[in-house]
Amino acid sequence: MDVLPTVAQEVVTRYQQRVSHGPAPAAATTAGSAAVASAVTDDAATLLVRLWLLGSDHMDEAGNVGETAEAMERMVEDIVDFLLHQCSVPNLSGILLRARVQSTRAALRNARRSVEVRREAVALRLLDTIVQKRNPTAEEILGDITLYVLHCYDKLDTSKADYSGIERDTASVLCGVLPTSQAVAFSKQESVEKQRQLEELARVVWGIRIYYKEENKSAGLGIVDVVALLTEPLGSLQKTLDAAVQRVGTSVRRILAVLRAPTCPLDAEGQQLLREEYHHRLHIQHLLFSLASTLAALTSRVHTVLLPSYQRTLGELRELFGQSKGVGQPGAASVPKRVAYPHFVQLADAYIMSCKTEGEFDELRELLDTVVLSEQAYASSLPEGFAEEAAGAGVEQPPVSRAALAQIAQSVIAEKEASWRGYRASYTTERPNTVDEAVRAQFPHLLFGLRGFCPVTYATSGLLVEGKLHTAEDPTSPGFIVVEGGTGAYALPKPWAFAFSQESSLRAFVADPPRYFLPCLQERNRTEPAVALLLGLEDYLPGELYVAGARRIESTSLSRVAGVKTDAATQTGQRDPYFDRNYRWNEWDLRREALKLVNLMNMRTHSSQTAASNFRRENATQADPPKEVSTQTMQDAATQPPRVVQYLKGMRGTESSEIKQVKTTISY
Repeated sequence: MDVLPTVAQEVVTRYQQRVSHGPAPAAATTAGSAAVASAVTDDAATLLVRLWLLGSDHMDEAGNVGETAEAMERMVEDIVDFLLHQCSVPNLSGILLRARVQSTRAALRNARRSVEVRREAVALRLLDTIVQKRNPTAEEILGDITLYVLHCYDKLDTSKADYSGIERDTASVLCGVLPTSQAVAFSKQESVEKQRQLEELARVVWGIRIYYKEENKSAGLGIVDVVALLTEPLGSLQKTLDAAVQRVGTSVRRILAVLRAPTCPLDAEGQQLLREEYHHRLHIQHLLFSLASTLAALTSRVHTVLLPSYQRTLGELRELFGQSKGVGQPGAASVPKRVAYPHFVQLADAYIMSCKTEGEFDELRELLDTVVLSEQAYASSLPEGFAEEAAGAGVEQPPVSRAALAQIAQSVIAEKEASWRGYRASYTTERPNTVDEAVRAQFPHLLFGLRGFCPVTYATSGLLVEGKLHTAEDPTSPGFIVVEGGTGAYALPKPWAFAFSQESSLRAFVADPPRYFLPCLQERNRTEPAVALLLGLEDYLPGELYVAGARRIESTSLSRVAGVKTDAATQTGQRDPYFDRNYRWNEWDLRREALKLVNLMNMRTHSSQTAASNFRRENATQADPPKEVSTQTMQDAATQPPRVVQYLKGMRGTESSEIKQVKTTISY
């Protein structure tokens, strides 16, 4: 049983109780205030517990953690103490932001799935009503089909003011596709064929309505403008996202300049608070990059698939009906239904696919609002005046000689790779490749190990500094070290390319790569657990928490089997007397024996053996009672013919030794 939700609820309960009944926090920057405590939800606590268990010694091979009840109690107390006395507001804001994004994304997708399920259920009910109705009139058939068409395109809402107009237009088009004289014959088809034609009929009717609206032949009530539906949200979202990315990027650069300045005016506590604010800004920046890549992929799909498909089908219909009088109308220029209807079906499909992107726009908009709102969670501690000076006083790094650096890296790798516990490394200047153009352009950090942050800088200073990812455009980029392999729980599932902020970091890393990236996987950050999310270590977080001993993972790898295999010989000539050689344990052997016994029981005779057999309840209880008369057939005469028997008599050893033959007749 997964007790992770229970532990998270206990963390929230104790935390809020101590905040409401305990003394005020020692520092105004800690998360012990009542205003912040109300924002700590079960989702945030669940994420924090998973971060707390990163690198646990009790993680099984399935990626779950088993702890004793006492250890869970201590963990809950440690997390509550961390929230009350050690966790700053920027630190907690990063955890809350990640939890809100995850819960918002899950809630929106579950809501869309629920709406789709309800919609499909109503569609099936309407189909059953149409298919199962007996002897309906033509008006009833057309009315039911009209309701089904409106429901297929989410227009079956009688509370809207334009519903009557939409229903009237749909019914008018339907009568042109399925005349009243053919409605009764349509209803008498087989159920499966009728259902198939109903689904196609709905698409044809709606495709005709879309075409009439585009050609200004009708008002097109209830039909949205596909071009505006797809392009307007893209423009507004892109504008908001670009502004947020630029604003957060500027803030990140200024804070980093202050933290790395040799004459920083902040004390140790102030620098730690500013570092946590910097990491919170990195959370926001990476989430914005993720949304930007999603929006770029959606934009590409809109401009390469959805809009071209819709406009191409519409153009084919315009060309088809350019000189015609109508669909199926008599005349030399009329278009047959078998030619026109497939185009209407394609137009309706392109329309519905375009309408489904509205849910994706809503999700992006909701997530973007959540991320942007996290910027105003607290007042920044950045010294503005010094930040301007530090940002302007940056020293440009000289270009890097990558050819010389490659030779140095290869020689060091060849010399020390044997001591790296199964890890292998190589130097490259090529970025990791991907087929996703949106990720490559908007969020290339996903392609690198530790999300592109310099592992040496983080290991030495605890500060996340982005490595130089663009070797083609940036001559100061030292290149990348690709690490793969490893053994045990920390074996890398795929090669990781590590980027570096400067050449000296690459030189230090190539001497001993596991020293710099393994601690990120093996233990959590004591002061900032959410840093693991910035480093892209979600896959290393435990999925479930259970009581130790409640589960048992039994799995034996081939290497372990090979390690314990020994030679063995079969002993001959031994026959243990206590073995039951007739004992059978196989289930199927016992089943076969049971079937044999049943067959034997079914093969017993059912004939009457006695005069009273007809009066007995079961043949199995029949018996032969003592005879009261000479026969059991109510006749005294014998029924068998006489039998003649011959015997030989005489004794050997006499004087004559004569043998005589005796014949007798036995009568019954």
